[in-house]
Amino acid sequence: MPTESPPAAEKTKTKTLAQRHATAAESAAHGRTRNLIIIISIFVAAAVLLGVFTWYLSCASVRAELSDGVQKVTTRATAYGTDHISVAAGLPVEWTLECDENIGTIDSIIQEYLGIDERLIAGGTVTVTFTPEDKGTFYVLSWDGTACCTANFCTIFVT
Repeated sequence: MPTESPPAAEKTKTKTLAQRHATAAESAAHGRTRNLIIIISIFVAAAVLLGVFTWYLSCASVRAELSDGVQKVTTRATAYGTDHISVAAGLPVEWTLECDENIGTIDSIIQEYLGIDERLIAGGTVTVTFTPEDKGTFYVLSWDGTACCTANFCTIFVT
């Protein structure tokens, strides 16, 4: 059985200079690609955080003011809902909704736990009264008058 000469065996084990340069180039390209992915990921994360921060600022709540033992708050109702409101537990609330002429398909607002069930009037003003007994976060739904469609109108924070 013929055996290979030692120089031929060594030649197959070691890479040629061209192969080593090709491997180094592939490694460098892989490193650049990895760095590019990291940079893109950082930009995407920053954009997401900026979006969340902007959304948070746009969702700031309006705090009710106490007047003669009643918490009073006024917000503007649009086809997209209204500002969130913050009230204190145990005191009556008088929430005035100034409705835009175009409130879209919104027919009424509902929050069963707080006893809110009011019909909105396009271009009109509606006053909602309730007394929150418990602290918590309560979601007010808008209803379009059909059997199927509700959406989040706003949030009431009770502290």
